[in-house]
Amino acid sequence: MTVKDVYRSLVKEFGTTNPFNIARQLGITVLSNDLGTNNKLYHTLEINNEIYLYNTHK
Repeated sequence: MTVKDVYRSLVKEFGTTNPFNIARQLGITVLSNDLGTNNKLYHTLEINNEIYLYNTHK
């Protein structure tokens, strides 16, 4: 299954393209914080089923 397939499936299932609404309906907590200058160099880290997005360069 491609990323596009997953996207289309989620949009169909939840009736929205809004990622925050989809996350809420899936029980995923979304926290936001200023990640500094956007150098497009982000990494993710998963700890205890929580996914963190962080900027590697400031």
